[in-house]
Amino acid sequence: MQGKGVVKFFLVVMTIVTLVQYFFILPTQKVEKAAEEYARASTSNLSEDLQKTAFKMKRAEFLDSMSSEEVFKIPLLKSYTYQELKSQQLAL
Repeated sequence: MQGKGVVKFFLVVMTIVTLVQYFFILPTQKVEKAAEEYARASTSNLSEDLQKTAFKMKRAEFLDSMSSEEVFKIPLLKSYTYQELKSQQLAL
């Protein structure tokens, strides 16, 4: 019977850890979507040959410029930059 309590405890802990990690994914997805929209708008007038390469460059430039910008804040606790949130995801 004690084994069930331990299993339930670890299930709750793993669920909380998973939710916290998912909580960090949402702001990075928002920034990455904005980067794609920016790159798409910036490269829409180019030929198809140049468009793919230019798209990748513009997207990378946007994400690089956002790496030190605050994109997520937990009130009274901590603010996160895009780069910190990406690091959290990689740690997962």
